[in-house]
Amino acid sequence: MIIRKFFYLFLLIIGCSSDGLKKERDTIKIGGLAPLTGVDAAWGEVVATTFKYAEDEINSEGGVLGKPLEIIICDYGESPEGVKMCLQRFISRGIKIIVGPDTSETLISGVCRWDEQEDLEREKKCPFVSENKILVMGTWPTSPIISNIEDGGFIFRICPSDEFQAKVLANHIISKEIKKISVIYRDDWDGREFSKVLTEEITKLGGEILSAVPYPPDKTKNFKEDVNELYRKGEPDGIFLYTFGKDGINLLVELRNFILENRKNTPKLFGCDCNQFPEISGGPAGDLVKGNMEGTTISPPGDDPDYESFRKKLIDRFGDDGAVDFLTYDAVYVIAVAIESAGTYESDKVKDKIVEVTNGGEIVKPPSADGGSWKLIKEKIKSGLDIDYKGVSGDVDFTQNGDIRSSTYIIWRIKETKGEWSDFEEIESVKVKDGKIVGIE
Repeated sequence: MIIRKFFYLFLLIIGCSSDGLKKERDTIKIGGLAPLTGVDAAWGEVVATTFKYAEDEINSEGGVLGKPLEIIICDYGESPEGVKMCLQRFISRGIKIIVGPDTSETLISGVCRWDEQEDLEREKKCPFVSENKILVMGTWPTSPIISNIEDGGFIFRICPSDEFQAKVLANHIISKEIKKISVIYRDDWDGREFSKVLTEEITKLGGEILSAVPYPPDKTKNFKEDVNELYRKGEPDGIFLYTFGKDGINLLVELRNFILENRKNTPKLFGCDCNQFPEISGGPAGDLVKGNMEGTTISPPGDDPDYESFRKKLIDRFGDDGAVDFLTYDAVYVIAVAIESAGTYESDKVKDKIVEVTNGGEIVKPPSADGGSWKLIKEKIKSGLDIDYKGVSGDVDFTQNGDIRSSTYIIWRIKETKGEWSDFEEIESVKVKDGKIVGIE
């Protein structure tokens, strides 16, 4: 009797395990990195909502390869160590296709492990992804250095390199007749590389860089000496700041105090997408930035009917067009299209399809775009048609090194200091393709 009970229990366990394995096999799983805890938790919620939104759309139209898509979300807390932990979890479940992370630091140190081995940084290599065949689709890691990483073709990013944005900003600064510029930046892979490209572009255009001042990534206060350094080689007409929230606020206060105490002329201030936060416009240095600080940011193509359709659908569903991130949304769809086109979930075969399905061929669009349909995309792939995915973020044309060929930027100005997103007004829209400015509106 006891033996029989154990036999039945054994069959039950085997049956449950088989059901679990069957469920694993019956879904197409990709990993989704989201910073759900820490200072960027609010952003992490947007990322998680985007994953769920895209997953629901795809599954409502038949899933991927005839199976439901399941995005396994892992909280990486906006840290490289968190990314490493998430990747190990994904690998243990056989998940080798990942969407995220959303910063350069977490991709370079978390995915490529440059913080662990100096030779990897020196040689610009990422053996972790090539040896483990991990396909990574970054969402917002914009550092120009990523373009040159040796990764076996496994790293892509849906966002454009900051080489584009720095070029747009440099042209804007020089157009303002600003000739003497000082630069201060957070010394990480984003701030350091953006500032490097910016200073090169400004110099090419005839501007003069007086000082370039780095500060540690974890520094958030006591910027008096850093501000002094900005003026050590002369008085700048303009200052570029690569800062974020708390560090940016405190740096601006120190800068304002320096200007008042030393009776300096107020320089024109410039920033980029890292500075475009209500905490900056509504902070204690509001009198310094109001009408005086301008910058650039990656933007969806506002005049594009596909983006407008996407925006309206978000308002209808969430009451907020910022509830879902347009780049993360397109990242999920590029991966889904590539899997469907490859006819397999094998990461090395999927990565080989990404350039193919985003360049040339017949335009296909996701469900939230104007007239888009996931079901129609699958039908066209099945018929053998050469397709070209166009997303809600615009043309999504990948190069062989995993970069996007084109993007849209807006130039903004702080017009109010209410601490609201509406404080930032759009001055103009700039389109860039293959590193060249092709249109200004």
